[in-house]
Amino acid sequence: MAILTGPRDDIASQALSFQHPHRIQALTDLMYSSIHMTMGIQQLQLEPNSTLHLYEQAANAIRQYITSNALPPGSPLPSTAEIAKALSLNHLTARRALLKLADQGLVNIVPCRGVFVGSAAFEKRILWIGGLDLANGDISSFYTDGLRRFNQQLRELGYVMDYAWLPNEKDKCDPYCRPEILDKYCGFVFYAGYNDHPVLKYVVANNAPYVHMLPGSKSPSHTVTCPRVLPTVCRSLEHFAERGHEHVDVIKIVSIFDTPEDIEMLLRTARSLRMRVRLHRVPDRPRKSDYIHLGDQLMASLLDDPDVTPDALCLADEIVARGVALRLLNHGVDRLPNLDVVVIGRDEEAMHLGLPVTPMSWDAKAAVTSSVAMLHEQLTGGEQHPKSIIFPYKIGSFDKKPMPHVPMEVIELA
Repeated sequence: MAILTGPRDDIASQALSFQHPHRIQALTDLMYSSIHMTMGIQQLQLEPNSTLHLYEQAANAIRQYITSNALPPGSPLPSTAEIAKALSLNHLTARRALLKLADQGLVNIVPCRGVFVGSAAFEKRILWIGGLDLANGDISSFYTDGLRRFNQQLRELGYVMDYAWLPNEKDKCDPYCRPEILDKYCGFVFYAGYNDHPVLKYVVANNAPYVHMLPGSKSPSHTVTCPRVLPTVCRSLEHFAERGHEHVDVIKIVSIFDTPEDIEMLLRTARSLRMRVRLHRVPDRPRKSDYIHLGDQLMASLLDDPDVTPDALCLADEIVARGVALRLLNHGVDRLPNLDVVVIGRDEEAMHLGLPVTPMSWDAKAAVTSSVAMLHEQLTGGEQHPKSIIFPYKIGSFDKKPMPHVPMEVIELA
């Protein structure tokens, strides 16, 4: 058995002394991989203006070396001494950087053999963050449906998705605003919430790949959204005008996305249609049960109004619509037999209100598909999507047969 000695650059001349073709090929492959590894490690650089510790900068440089060279799990890496020399660090700092990567599963340190690429080096993990604008534990089907759809579509592309429920509270967000989170995940999905969320701001500041799926957002980048609510309400007024209504009550939650221009547009639309419109603005609340209660209260006040009997309702929130539906079903549906109701939201919510309603909805499934594509193309460097994608609301209908009348048996007990 022959032993190759000397510098790596001399491996080629020693390999030629072997006559067996398979052995020559194996040694030639070793030569090129060794030279490539040496050349690559010499290009490693620390970030000149970084505030991270030196060992963290070194860990980032090694991680970049693995990904840029597309080294598969099990590939040998330069030794601690070579890394220390390339980065002008002492041996202990380079060793600490490798231990950090080993804790994350990105490298394997095998005693007496060397350092190798770990199995987690190319495990593409995505962090899905939902509930950004809700109180902790108050999770509606809007979020659970989004979680399910994202998980399914990301899994089909080979990603592993973790999830976290993070309301905008400092003590819950701080653990996710750390470099190790950026190390662990290759991309982030923010589902709903506002643009001032601490984790979103941290991800944006560090140029990490992300997508923000947020109904009504005016964010200019990395966003998949639907039109803001008040312009959509204007479309519902046109729908009511086509059906001959002259009085419309609009119930809407106060939102930071509402602008004075939107209110003025709503006023102009009402005037052009010669329609009397009352806008009822529900104050923002952290829990969906509060919205249901407010919807019930507001509908009760409308039913008791002696001046105007509502004949058309635009409910610009599917959760508030639940409270309105409860009040109507229990106390008022018989008093308003010709009431026309439009619900802006998801079909899944509107069809279970128990009332004959007209839904105005946007395609949540298509929006998730576009969000996944936008994030995937950031990660793969493919053709980029537009910075913001808007899915319009569309008026739909439910084909429901009226419930048959069921005779009730009445028994006099006393």
